[in-house]
Amino acid sequence: MNEAEIKKLLKRAYGPFFGSFGRLTHIQSALIPPLVKGKNAVGVSPAASGKTEAALGPIAERVLTIGVKPLSILYVAPTRALINDIEKRIREPLASLGLSLSVRTGDRPELRTTRPENVLLTTPESLDSLFCRHPRIWKDTRAVILDEIHLLDNTYRGDQLRILLRRLEKWHTENPIQYCALSSTISQPENLAGRYFESATVVKAGTTREISFHLFPDMERVIQFLRQNKYHKALIFCNSRKNVEELALRLKTFWPQDRVLVHHGSLSRKERESVEDAMRTWQWGLCVCTMTMELGIDIGDIDAVVLYGPPPTPSAFIQRVGRGGRRGNEMLAIGCYRNKRDERVQFEIYSRMAEKGLVERIEYTPDISVCVQQVFSLLYAMPGGLRWDDMGDILSPLCETDTFKAILLHLADIGFVEESLGRCRATTRLMDMAYMGFIHSNIPQIRDFRIVDANTGRVIGELFIEAAVGSHFVLSGKVWQVLQVKRKQKTLIVGQVGPLDTLARFTRRYSYGAFSRYLPKELRPSAKIDSS
Repeated sequence: MNEAEIKKLLKRAYGPFFGSFGRLTHIQSALIPPLVKGKNAVGVSPAASGKTEAALGPIAERVLTIGVKPLSILYVAPTRALINDIEKRIREPLASLGLSLSVRTGDRPELRTTRPENVLLTTPESLDSLFCRHPRIWKDTRAVILDEIHLLDNTYRGDQLRILLRRLEKWHTENPIQYCALSSTISQPENLAGRYFESATVVKAGTTREISFHLFPDMERVIQFLRQNKYHKALIFCNSRKNVEELALRLKTFWPQDRVLVHHGSLSRKERESVEDAMRTWQWGLCVCTMTMELGIDIGDIDAVVLYGPPPTPSAFIQRVGRGGRRGNEMLAIGCYRNKRDERVQFEIYSRMAEKGLVERIEYTPDISVCVQQVFSLLYAMPGGLRWDDMGDILSPLCETDTFKAILLHLADIGFVEESLGRCRATTRLMDMAYMGFIHSNIPQIRDFRIVDANTGRVIGELFIEAAVGSHFVLSGKVWQVLQVKRKQKTLIVGQVGPLDTLARFTRRYSYGAFSRYLPKELRPSAKIDSS
């Protein structure tokens, strides 16, 4: 379908959403037609290709045709920083169409629950809270957009979102829902889509730009390279907040102090937004960050991306590299392997995979800790109680009937649920947790861990990760599995699974959810955790 035909399809939405583009991008031309016809879709395209507009434009057009209602469109994104950035891009186009927008996150509880806006931007955890506290405001919801879905899928957050969408369809809305999922790095989009909605049209468009990749053993040489080539503005990715803070201090010894910024999830919303605003307006400067800047937050044109140590996965490498050099056809990336041969090898493997367009294939494994979290959420939302079978049906994508019953009996034994008149109800203990807002997030504490090879006793390195027995990660050019967690010693005992290019051996990207501690002992993935 050519651009003139798409303009006719988007009689009202084309100008506000695409008028400033000059011409449609590849993903926009490919994704708009199925969405404007009401089909479910997955859009896969490189970073900065206009995926947000490609999804929201045609869906807004459909909503205007059907009839605008409160909460017509639900837009779910993985981080508050990304939500803030998306808001800046879409508020004006929506307003020009007469559509109101609200944001609901831990930082910004702005939704008018008495007279909700037409479009809501939120995270899975805030959506969970809204379902519990305001279950009747969703009856007119028509569409759901899932942005950067690869960061949620195959994690406890993605599984929580799966159940929330089932709750939306079964109990909260009166309409069939149209879905669109967006990502720049998915190895199996058809399988991913099937976990969240049915009958998805997969749309892949746009080509990844070539990567100009350079390697250096220390940051002094990295800075020298930037200066020699007149690269004035750079993002520097670290794998931990600790590394971010330490590196930023060191950079200030040979780079102007007022031109070194820090960005990570521990900073306040106001501080993060100040950094983002500065990077948008600066012509030169450095921003040292964690994965918080992976997600396409608008900080203007970036000359180069520096990776301070290799990321944990090939897809994270592609995501970070994709943030740089957007003005040209080439992405400039620099790896700092910190005088470690293993890191240099890992960087070389990642860059070869990126050239071939390869990312890790991750075998999906449901996280049953989400069953506990959702039992808590469901029973808080329905003080009158729920039948076992109704809860079991909602949670069926994550666990079988026997597993669900074992979980529920255990929760009764430890004082969270009780049975009355054939229904399962929350106890006072559970309701007290819910009133304090402790039941909606399944995100565990992330810490720095020393990594020790179980076979040799050798310390391999340190990582800032979520830790659970059975989880996998990449370090020193190899894939490792966590065998034991020693929390007090901040140590992970690991065993090598295979070389980095053994992609099938990745089983999940992150560890298990925080509610794992409430599972029966025999179902607990962290059964081998040493509390000493």
